[in-house]
Amino acid sequence: MGQFLSSPQPEPPPWLTPVENVDQFIERFRSWFQNHLEKQQRDWFELLFTKFGSESESSPNAWSESDVVKILSITLPDELKPALTATGPVLFRCMTRLGSFPYHNLPTSNLTVDVALIALIILVRCNEEHGSAIADISYGDYGSEEKMAEWLRRILFQCMAIRAEPGEESNNPVDGEPERDPSDDEHLLSAHKFVVDGNTWRDWNGSPKLVHHGPPIIPAHRLPSSRSQDFSGHIPRNEFDPLIKLLLVNQLYSYDGGAEVLTRDSKQLDACVASILNAFPRPDEEPNLTWDSYNRILSSHLPYIFSGFTGLLAPLLANYGDSPEHSETLTKEEAMVLLRQPPPDPKFENIPTASILNPHILAQLLTFLPEARLGNPSALFSTPDGKFTLDVLRSRVPRRQPLGLLITGVASGPEKSSDRAPICFGAFLPEEGEDREDTYINEDLEQIPASVFKLRPTHWVSRSPASGVTVREDGNDRRMEIYFAGAGYGTAKLVLDEEARTVSYCPQTQNDRSGGNDSFRVSVVSLDLIGFPPAREVKFL
Repeated sequence: MGQFLSSPQPEPPPWLTPVENVDQFIERFRSWFQNHLEKQQRDWFELLFTKFGSESESSPNAWSESDVVKILSITLPDELKPALTATGPVLFRCMTRLGSFPYHNLPTSNLTVDVALIALIILVRCNEEHGSAIADISYGDYGSEEKMAEWLRRILFQCMAIRAEPGEESNNPVDGEPERDPSDDEHLLSAHKFVVDGNTWRDWNGSPKLVHHGPPIIPAHRLPSSRSQDFSGHIPRNEFDPLIKLLLVNQLYSYDGGAEVLTRDSKQLDACVASILNAFPRPDEEPNLTWDSYNRILSSHLPYIFSGFTGLLAPLLANYGDSPEHSETLTKEEAMVLLRQPPPDPKFENIPTASILNPHILAQLLTFLPEARLGNPSALFSTPDGKFTLDVLRSRVPRRQPLGLLITGVASGPEKSSDRAPICFGAFLPEEGEDREDTYINEDLEQIPASVFKLRPTHWVSRSPASGVTVREDGNDRRMEIYFAGAGYGTAKLVLDEEARTVSYCPQTQNDRSGGNDSFRVSVVSLDLIGFPPAREVKFL
């Protein structure tokens, strides 16, 4: 009988080394995950890491908390430096643990350059593909912004919280032991899948169409658990509260001069921060933020607050287009000048303004409305004297673009207006669908929930599905009712009375997802109608 001669298996490339233990697994994950950076970004950060790191005998190749505060203080206005110093411990803890992903819930390593780069990639979101590597979330997919915000909210509590370190008992199962609950290994399984998926190569000089697999990767069940469901511990409020201020200021990172503009009016900025912090329990009641309070408040009222990390940390990964030769000769003083430069290409040149809408209000809106998908708003109608006509709103129904309604006033009642606290609130009304052959709806924008919100004196947001918004007039052209309803969200309505110059908020059913449980009636002082770029597009047939 004939014999079949098989071709010898080509040798894998040298970078596909065996992964047989947890140290090799972490090394492989970090080295491949850093490919989400451009080379210039990595070179820039490595230069900063060397020039601005302190020489510590205990950790000679790692940044300390003071190093993190020192370099970020270069990028921030002087008015924000006290907040940065106060939040230094939680920032350092967060970066060190997050950079240890997927083992951020285990005893952490030092903040080395590799650990810091992992944390920065996740927090700055410098590559749209990184979400699929750590959370099985692909940007551009339906609901990806919401899913990534939820993922980040959960993992950042674990990275910021102070808790007793786990004991010395082994968490390494061996054959014959019961399998762990997959939910406990959520982060490990995501990282393991990323490593396994990348364990392939092609022989471009031989058979380029064939995909070869590298040496076997250690199975996930043979690695320590990532303890992904561990939400024990707490975040000290004296560290977390100033972080809120830094994140709020950096909501306007996409706008030209964002942080600088916000800090010019310290009174307005402090009012925004105070309003947001009013949504949390008072520090004297809850000096340490637990998971329950943290998750309830951020998921309902501040789902996108952590997008501020992009502006806060982006200068550390800036790509200034310098040649490697120039980077090697760059002095510390020259690097500081570059760090202070604004983003080279802001997405929006102008920050929109109206009677109510200003940079501070916009920053607060972006904590619960995703700028990444809504774009830059513009004023459609504005009245600074309390006089408004419902014809302006009526002409926008059905809505061809997402709309925002902003209202300021004082609580309507028998007291003198000077004795009543000012209120700022409003609503977000998503774009309505339309059955036309020449248009289609961008589903990513269409799925943003409708919301009623209050910005002063206490920040809260009550959301409902876009399909749950109904406008009623009941034959009265001087009165309009906007209903917000949906299963699981409760029901509420805004009542606009043109003749009385009042707007009322009336929650009609209560549930734990609603942020506004108290009705109020406001005598209008100012009213803005703002529009967002439409999701509707014309088809080119």
